[in-house]
Amino acid sequence: YFIPVSLSQGIESRLKVTLPDDLLASLSDGVVLCHLINHIRKGMIPSIHIPSAGVVRIVTVMMLK
Repeated sequence: YFIPVSLSQGIESRLKVTLPDDLLASLSDGVVLCHLINHIRKGMIPSIHIPSAGVVRIVTVMMLK
């Protein structure tokens, strides 16, 4: 997938964080997205679960008809 560099830079500047080069992977667990939503509208997401590194990720598989 092609994700513009400006999108990554925009997220980094708003949240004051440095994201990895693979933006899609860093957005996949939802933590960065939750922080971005809370930046736009305070308190929208009251609790953000940050998964530990030792937990295996569950991959959602979508089947095409």
